[in-house]
Amino acid sequence: MIKPKKKKNSSFKMPKIFDEKYLGPEPVFNTPLIENDIRLGRAFNWYNYFYKLDEAKPWVLDYMKKSDAYSKKDIRLFTANKHESMTACSIAKMLSRGIVIPEKHVTYMKTKIADTINNLEVVDDDKTIIKKPNIQDRIKNVVNNMFGDIDEEIDTFTSGKYDHVFSVLDYLNKNEISQTIASKIPSYYFDLNKELDLLVKNNKDVSEGYDISKKNAKLYSAFIKQIIDDANLYCQNKKRTTVRLPRKKKIKSAEQLTSKMKYAQGIGEYNIVGLTPSSIIGASTVWLYNVKTKQVSFYNAVDTKGFTVKGSKIMNYDTETSIKKTLRKPHVSITELMNAGKVSLKKYMDTLTTKSAPVNGSVNGDTVILRIGK
Repeated sequence: MIKPKKKKNSSFKMPKIFDEKYLGPEPVFNTPLIENDIRLGRAFNWYNYFYKLDEAKPWVLDYMKKSDAYSKKDIRLFTANKHESMTACSIAKMLSRGIVIPEKHVTYMKTKIADTINNLEVVDDDKTIIKKPNIQDRIKNVVNNMFGDIDEEIDTFTSGKYDHVFSVLDYLNKNEISQTIASKIPSYYFDLNKELDLLVKNNKDVSEGYDISKKNAKLYSAFIKQIIDDANLYCQNKKRTTVRLPRKKKIKSAEQLTSKMKYAQGIGEYNIVGLTPSSIIGASTVWLYNVKTKQVSFYNAVDTKGFTVKGSKIMNYDTETSIKKTLRKPHVSITELMNAGKVSLKKYMDTLTTKSAPVNGSVNGDTVILRIGK
């Protein structure tokens, strides 16, 4: 008779019996854990090895439920969001078992809980939606995660034989940390670096707070200095590789370029209405008439870009071919200018018998813009 197959229990997890033989059971501590305690690093490694993050998240929830610092809303938000710190879970587990842990690590756990909660918001009693973090929130999360990761490496270093290999330079490159965020590392570890420097020099006040050999103190000091040096080197490399693109010049309209230019709107006695200054921009030729001096000016652009204007002056004109002449009979000459065709317009200035003079580009309240050529 064929026996029916037993259904697999997906939640069943094969105990790592053989691993427990070498790593031991769940850590038990009869005395409080202190800063740089080798037992703390071993405890983190033990929980990290035997449990996955999803299995460890309930430890934090249990801690929150027993604490008066968290509301039902906080617990609900934490449950709904993804928590990503195994270290915070391990700390919660040890606290729930009555183990005394340095305040620095408790603060780290609370910060991670706050980060998880703040990423969500409750809309009503039945629905929870993800809250999109703003730029400041994203930067804060990157900074907190970065220092959390580096602090874990430091804990691993001090909890072991002071021979743990860690490169901040590789870490920053791998995670593509910006120069702005990486530049926070030297100042963050400045006090610790200064303290360890005094420890190596056998400063009595500092030595009282450390239970460490002189050899390990030197190794610890060198480890922190290397973190700071790597961060500075990373920032220097970022400066060299960052190329600032030239700022795009704002293109002003013809009206904006000629907004300060004063001009005469026309010649009333001849019933002629002049053009506006904006028509000068980009033109290749322009004829002006000064009602006060009775002079007509011809401007010829120096290239295909045409004229531009600066203040109250026409720019980019050919100084050799641009001239002005006085009109003996303004009414007749201006009428001829306004009625001239393209061919006769080119020869118009030659038909005037008065002496020519160079132009200076100035346009004022007495100047009428008669004609332009594109």
